[in-house]
Amino acid sequence: MDNYCIKPEYQHGTIAHTLVEEISSYWNASRVSASGSYQWDVYLAAAAYLSEHPGTRFADVGCGYPTKVRHLIQSVAAEIKLYDQPSMASAIAKDFPEFSFVPMNLECPPDHGDRFGCVVCADVIEHLLNPDPLLKFLQQVLGTGGLLFLSTPERDALRGENCVASPKRDHVREWNFGEFRAYLESRGLQVLDHLRLPPKKLNRLQNLLPKALRRAFPAQFGSCQIAVCRV
Repeated sequence: MDNYCIKPEYQHGTIAHTLVEEISSYWNASRVSASGSYQWDVYLAAAAYLSEHPGTRFADVGCGYPTKVRHLIQSVAAEIKLYDQPSMASAIAKDFPEFSFVPMNLECPPDHGDRFGCVVCADVIEHLLNPDPLLKFLQQVLGTGGLLFLSTPERDALRGENCVASPKRDHVREWNFGEFRAYLESRGLQVLDHLRLPPKKLNRLQNLLPKALRRAFPAQFGSCQIAVCRV
């Protein structure tokens, strides 16, 4: 069994629970509200890049409920395309009719001819039984010279260094900082930057805290890792 560059004693999940969720009940009011907060800094980084590169096409692979795309990306991207499991189609058609949506099984995405200068895949990869096909797809859709913003939980910050399995039902596996970079590079991605970020949008008071104090609370301030990559 491939351990995807994770330590040998780690216990990987055997079921991809997110593939069988009933979307109409999954996206309740609480999750819709949270969709505008989690991975905020990932989309903020992509928005900054898009602002500096006008005319760039944007793709969100595994978009979920795309609140952050509307708030942060829509005004700075030349074109937006969203990809996710087919069950997301009705929610996006109803609430985000301005966006183009492509239904896709993220466990086995098809060959795809479209290309984008900026691609986000935020906290998707940890849900998949085999993340290799998704990485291949991301490399395929990323245009020459474009950037991929790929995030996932940082296991050590979130669970501690002795963690050997995720307690979260829908996470098949979680990487620590070194493992994740090693995995991406082993699959042919060039990692230009690799950062630890807060897992959700900070409030005004949290933004004022000094970096030294933030480091004392890694789960709140550094448990989202983002790799900025090129092919």
